[in-house]
Amino acid sequence: MDKIRNKVIQTNFPKFFRKMVMITVFAILLSGVATGIAFRTQITEVIFLQAFNENRKSKSQWLR
Repeated sequence: MDKIRNKVIQTNFPKFFRKMVMITVFAILLSGVATGIAFRTQITEVIFLQAFNENRKSKSQWLR
């Protein structure tokens, strides 16, 4: 038990948490990039359909 206690006491927590924050931010960015690559087609379709619907609405209002 003293061995574990001594390791915990000797741990430099600010250094540990700084590394942990950097690793967490890197993992979040990496997962965002992976999601963007994986859903590239679906994202493009949503943007196209949104622009298409807005274009249709503006034309239908113009014809009235």
